[in-house]
Amino acid sequence: MDQSKKFSRHFVTRFSTLPPQAFYVAVASLVIDPDRIRASLCSYRPGAGKTVWTAHLLTDAALAVAQVQFDAEQYNSEEEQPYLRVVRGGGSANPPGWNLTEAWVRPLAGITSYRTQVQPILGHDWFATQVWLTFADVDQPVELPAQTWDEYEQERSDKFLTTLRESIPWLS
Repeated sequence: MDQSKKFSRHFVTRFSTLPPQAFYVAVASLVIDPDRIRASLCSYRPGAGKTVWTAHLLTDAALAVAQVQFDAEQYNSEEEQPYLRVVRGGGSANPPGWNLTEAWVRPLAGITSYRTQVQPILGHDWFATQVWLTFADVDQPVELPAQTWDEYEQERSDKFLTTLRESIPWLS
């Protein structure tokens, strides 16, 4: 299986869409080997005139976060295809601009606090969990993505948080 397919397993969102190639490049620069990823969360947030893709990736030793903003609404791999076809055919096309807005890797051994807020969801049999981590080398807590109402996202979030808790020596 090639690297992009291995990364793709971690980029599936509740919208069943995959990110543009620039997002793959950003993540691959932080986590070279997709086989090292133990758990992941990925979000796709289309908005007026922009789309933001964010990934939180856990390896055995680190948490990596990448966020890329594209200057187009609902921009994903499917929307990117016309630009790629033109480039492959020798033509020139200008895909939407993009900015890497966040990219970092921090060792899990550097986590000094794990704070949660649990909120019951009325009419449902589950609780939404919000998590903040504090790292030894960072002044402000890092907020992890909150759980959503989507069942698939809940399962991924539960796996991510369980893997994270098990990876923090003083917490597990």
